Amino acid sequence: MSNLAEKLHHQHEVKQSVQPQPSIRPVTKKARLSLGEKVLWSLFGVFIFASSISLISTKVELYQVNSDNAELSSEVESLQRTTSELQVEVDSLSTYERIAEIARENGLTINEENVQSLNE
Repeated sequence: MSNLAEKLHHQHEVKQSVQPQPSIRPVTKKARLSLGEKVLWSLFGVFIFASSISLISTKVELYQVNSDNAELSSEVESLQRTTSELQVEVDSLSTYERIAEIARENGLTINEENVQSLNE
């Protein structure tokens, strides 16, 4: 029996020695930011914020200029169309036959001796 007691005692010692020891973590302190680092990070944040605001305002101004440009382009196109329609009307109203007809209606006659050609 003594042999059995020794075996049990020996197994008990092995189990105690096999148990893992709790790992010891090295105590780490949280790295605190110094005053200079805080100032630098604050300035960086302000710079990013100001850049974002500047970018957004530039995009808004660009959109407004583009919309004004489109509006002016459509207005110019409309005026060009009106101008060409009026030019066609002027051409049709200034034909020789029409002018001669209106002159006859008002009692005017054409004296062939007084007619001068601009082409000569």
